[in-house]
Amino acid sequence: MIANRNLVSVIMPTYNAERYIREAIESIISQTYSNWELLIVDDGSTDSTRKIIEEYVKADDRVRLIEGKRKGIGGALNLGMEMAEGNYIARMDADDISLPMRLEKQVEFMEGHKEVGVCATQFKEYAFHKAQQKNMCDTFTDQDIKARLIFSNALGHPTIMFRKKVFDDGWRYAENIIAEDYDLWTRMMPDIKFQCLEDVLLYYRKEDQNSSFAIDGREIVLADRMIIKACITRLFHVAPSSYKNEDFCGNGEFYFQVKDTYNYMIRQIDLLAQIYQKNKETEVLSGYTVRKSIQERWRLLLDFVEIKDDILKRREALFLRDLNGIIDGTRSLGEYKEKLREIYDYIKNIFKTFQKVALYGMGKDGEETLQRLLTLQKKQIVNCSLAALIDRNRRNISIDSQTYIVYAPEYLEKLEFNFILISSRAYHDEIRKQLIDMGVHPEKILSGNMLRFLQ
Repeated sequence: MIANRNLVSVIMPTYNAERYIREAIESIISQTYSNWELLIVDDGSTDSTRKIIEEYVKADDRVRLIEGKRKGIGGALNLGMEMAEGNYIARMDADDISLPMRLEKQVEFMEGHKEVGVCATQFKEYAFHKAQQKNMCDTFTDQDIKARLIFSNALGHPTIMFRKKVFDDGWRYAENIIAEDYDLWTRMMPDIKFQCLEDVLLYYRKEDQNSSFAIDGREIVLADRMIIKACITRLFHVAPSSYKNEDFCGNGEFYFQVKDTYNYMIRQIDLLAQIYQKNKETEVLSGYTVRKSIQERWRLLLDFVEIKDDILKRREALFLRDLNGIIDGTRSLGEYKEKLREIYDYIKNIFKTFQKVALYGMGKDGEETLQRLLTLQKKQIVNCSLAALIDRNRRNISIDSQTYIVYAPEYLEKLEFNFILISSRAYHDEIRKQLIDMGVHPEKILSGNMLRFLQ
């Protein structure tokens, strides 16, 4: 174990966290690295959170309670850092669990790598007293992290440790904004070096929304847009006026916010090509990592709208699976756009040709697929009628004052339909296998997500 010579200030903002805060505090007390102070910034809790904190303050003089100023999590963190006396600042949430060697391993790394200003770690999601198998971070080096930050938050905020000097040099969290960590990392990108350890050193609780500061998912999407737009504009000098705000959404669930997927994808090709070219000219980031990051973003979008390789093969457009043609100069932007239009027309023709469609999988995804199908019918983009809704969970669904019956899978045996849309992403492969086992021809099975491409 390394010598405990450097004080670590652990900052824990909290609000109404009585359910989990004991476990969070105990995980700091149980650290193998003992030279720490725990600054708990309470932002006006109305439950028993304060009482629990005061118990620990009396029992351990390393635990301090700080009165928050009701400025949100960013303000609470800035206040904690102003009060911190350590050489290192470690983040901690009031509902997470730091594993025993977290502080020791992070301090050891920072001591041996003076050039690194911000150090994150691997973490696992944790629910109902059990950690999930999958690690929640797969990006480790400075350049990989920064390239990933262009489109999404690549770091687990509660795992962060950074040098106090970073704070002393003037870096602060923006107050009263959501995704305050993502905003800070993107602003730091040109000046501060990052690293993520390969060790899993924190459990991130996912039983419900973060108990300290619950945030609406849509608000996070909108905040990410603002941050990504500012980041791309700042780093690559891309003119934001050429794009819509939705073009700067982050990776992941943001596709649900896109209203016109086809034109969105056209603009994305242009934006991603610009980012790569501008970075090539300015060398802000490693060309290899930027290339990898924009390829990942493009493939996520293609996968989301379920443009499969078999469709690309039929249209001689397998080159669309990545952006190598544009990057290497072997294909023009126009060729990509032309093939996307060809595939758009091809998919639209499928839905115009067939007469009856069944939907299988009527959970949240299924209801959205049904709503999308009904909208496309009204716009006369598709001509097919609805044959039936299928799901193992039988019930009625009401949309626009109309009630739809959901039938059991066995109903398919006596149902006439031209093709069936699998409208569940989570159970897509399972449903597809079941349908084939029931005798449905594979060419009659499509993904409901293809409808997104026709929006």
